[in-house]
Amino acid sequence: MGKRSFKSLSGRTLLSLLTVFVVLLLTGCLATDQGANRNTNEVVQAVADLPSGGDIIEIDPYESADAYCGDLIEKISPKLGLAPLAKTNAGPEQFQFRLWTNLCGLADPKLLDVRSGGKENSAVFFNINRRADAIKSPGQRLASPKSGWNKMLFEMRNRLTTPKGLVRDPNFDLDRDESVILLEVLDKGDYRRILYGQKTTFPDGKRLIDTCKYVASEFNIEMNCGN
Repeated sequence: MGKRSFKSLSGRTLLSLLTVFVVLLLTGCLATDQGANRNTNEVVQAVADLPSGGDIIEIDPYESADAYCGDLIEKISPKLGLAPLAKTNAGPEQFQFRLWTNLCGLADPKLLDVRSGGKENSAVFFNINRRADAIKSPGQRLASPKSGWNKMLFEMRNRLTTPKGLVRDPNFDLDRDESVILLEVLDKGDYRRILYGQKTTFPDGKRLIDTCKYVASEFNIEMNCGN
């Protein structure tokens, strides 16, 4: 074989050893990377499994505003000489609504309280000083609406129930310091209420604001309905 064969054999052996070294090196790096990735994944998973510390059931903005305004009108009503409508016992023939504007904002709230049932209909309007510690206002007893009671009540119902009754805004939100328009209704012994921001663009909110403007014009009062 001679020197040439020895050199050829040594070259092949050296190449084989070098190849084995490279393979071992790559295998070790891959194992190291996999181990690092596995450790990283385990850490991320452990962090993800930790509780956030937040509320178990979230309260959406509408629920929060409704609860706040509900507490406020329940506090204000007795100071106006009114029983909270939600706690009023009424017969099936009685219809009553309270329309609040400028509520829960920086302006002084306004309230129109309308009652209908049997032979008696009445409407009382309140301008409320939100800064007063004790609200003492007998309210302004209003004359009959321009169109007459039957026509006004029919038109109001028609506006608020066509094509169907008012629903809450699923994307309810309020600008900073934005006031609320809130409608309470006691009808056939059933109490319900709904509210919208007075700058709302939601169709049912705009429908309530337009109805507020209609009722205000019928009684010739300034309600600051919104929009």
